[in-house]
Amino acid sequence: MVALKIIQHCRQNIPLRVTGQLLGLDVNGVLDITNSFMVPPRSEDEKDGEYELKMLHHLREVNVDNISVGWYISTFLGQHHELPDMKSQDTLPFLVNTQFGWQKDLPNSVVLIYDHLATSHGSLSLRAFRLTKAFIDLYKGKERNFTRESLSKNGFSFRNIFEELPVKISSGGISNALLTYLEGEESVSDQFESLDLGSNEFLEKNLELLLHSFSDLQSRNMAYQSYLKLIQRNENTQQALLQKRKAENASRQLKGLEPLSENLKDLEGENPSAFRKIAEPWRPNLDSLLLYNRIDEHCQQISAFAAKAMVKDYVANLTEPKNGN
Repeated sequence: MVALKIIQHCRQNIPLRVTGQLLGLDVNGVLDITNSFMVPPRSEDEKDGEYELKMLHHLREVNVDNISVGWYISTFLGQHHELPDMKSQDTLPFLVNTQFGWQKDLPNSVVLIYDHLATSHGSLSLRAFRLTKAFIDLYKGKERNFTRESLSKNGFSFRNIFEELPVKISSGGISNALLTYLEGEESVSDQFESLDLGSNEFLEKNLELLLHSFSDLQSRNMAYQSYLKLIQRNENTQQALLQKRKAENASRQLKGLEPLSENLKDLEGENPSAFRKIAEPWRPNLDSLLLYNRIDEHCQQISAFAAKAMVKDYVANLTEPKNGN
């Protein structure tokens, strides 16, 4: 019943992104999700989390499961790794930041991600994710830990951001009765989208989003290239100051004067602007990791759907009447 509520909520609001809360119990590390409720967009005069607290209070009053174990979000072909505009450096990625907040208070909490378009092409796309401990440790000190040196030292890659958890859907007596009833409904039984051989549109959209992700990745990498150019410019300035000091000392030596210090620390005291340390921008590195993750998602979807399309074509060829028969 929880899965049906999530699917209905997401389908009714296509193409908008919607979210909701998951309720249930944590039994020996296994989350038993027994209920859920939608979370409408927050109004300007409403405090953050006010609606959720009211809903939990009302559920507690009627003796319904009211223990939060996570949240859910709708997506479109793996676009749940939505990144803010590069100019919005104070705005963090929604999915990662929200799940980090959940796991900060509830370490075993999960996010369920439902993809309606992928579901409409043959199989239910309802996946559960949780941030890895390695990523959480890095995310706590973003400015310090999301540098190229730190990521390389820790052997961290885009595959270490999320861990996917298995999802097992079980139905009760009421749900079974509903499914039995729907089997006799013509509006339900006559839907054969999963057997549709026309896969071009789905694959084209995936490829389009894949190319868009590559374009985003290139834009983010340009920010890091700008940082490297700034570092190189400062190093060139420092070397120019050092060469100037050496030439000055050669001139002073000819005049019989004491040479000036050629120590870099002394030069830094005389020219602090040329020796100022430039902090590595951590935000493009985090965005790049998430974009690599998104690219990997698209590649997996294309690979999985292409395999299914080949099976459908093969079965269709087997059932096609042969000439002369």
